[in-house]
Amino acid sequence: MIRLPRQQDEHPDREIDCQEAMEPGFQAIDKARAFLLVNLTAASNLAMAG
Repeated sequence: MIRLPRQQDEHPDREIDCQEAMEPGFQAIDKARAFLLVNLTAASNLAMAG
């Protein structure tokens, strides 16, 4: 779940607050992407060797 920014109104750090709120989601996506890439590469190598 995405956390809400600390303040709901416009303020100088609004963009930073929004980026910080989204960061855990982007990290989870990147971790899943890396996991899939490693496993797909391993599966491809096995298929080529077999």
